[in-house]
Amino acid sequence: MKLLQMKDVSVKKHGQVILNQINFNLVNQPSLTCLIGHNGSGKTTLIKTILGFLAPASGQIISHAQQIAYVPDIAAFDPNLTAFEVLNQCLLLADKQSNHNLVQQTLVRVGLDSQRLTKQLVKTYSRGMQQKLNIAAALIIEPDFLILDEPTSALDPQAKREILDLLTTLKSELPILVASHDLESFATLADSFLMLANSKLIWQGTRADLTTQVPTTMTLTLTNNEACQSLQQVVLNSKVTNNQITMINTSLEKILPQLLPWTEKIQQINYQQFNLSDFYLSLLRQEQSK
Repeated sequence: MKLLQMKDVSVKKHGQVILNQINFNLVNQPSLTCLIGHNGSGKTTLIKTILGFLAPASGQIISHAQQIAYVPDIAAFDPNLTAFEVLNQCLLLADKQSNHNLVQQTLVRVGLDSQRLTKQLVKTYSRGMQQKLNIAAALIIEPDFLILDEPTSALDPQAKREILDLLTTLKSELPILVASHDLESFATLADSFLMLANSKLIWQGTRADLTTQVPTTMTLTLTNNEACQSLQQVVLNSKVTNNQITMINTSLEKILPQLLPWTEKIQQINYQQFNLSDFYLSLLRQEQSK
């Protein structure tokens, strides 16, 4: 079942086209979709349109989500409240009753469950702790669709890792849409991608689709062409050129047992891993050249 459908959606502001005929579907199943785009590409506008803050000039948005929760990039809580009080306040603002057990469960879920942290005022929280509370404030209303804007922005490496680990867990529980510039992290975390440039959706697909467009390659240089020809007989998805054999979408860990008998004849190994940033930039250059 489809969670969200965008059909030829265009958004204008002061006569300027901010989004131009956007078409995509999100499936109603646990997964993480990463929304990618340069500054000014329309990411924030797209999120605001999904949330209903902006009305499209044309096109249609069909949402089957019962409860959407939004996590902005910067938390804005009353600094003189505790985490417990913040989440209770979120429940009340969502016309829900205060629920001690639900608040406690949500704090555990995001890693803010220690007695010291729950009693601390929010103004004493680090940026990483505030981002965890930011996500908790969205989860407390028990959404069936979660949207986050730059969740790893300005975090130190440890806090960033904790947020990514949290998102890894959450994406197995509900559909998530994340807008991010952190392409390196989401290249492996995301299940699918939406790529915006100059107000248009220039590419969409799954991580598997990406690997077919920009495959990971491993090239072995052997002592001679005959050795390459012999190795090709036992290695799938490979191509021989002179004294080199190139393998597509093959990890070194998986292929290593097959390479062991050939170690004396292997002179060099070059491993080129898939790079999401390079792929997006190549699409952006194509779009700008039109």
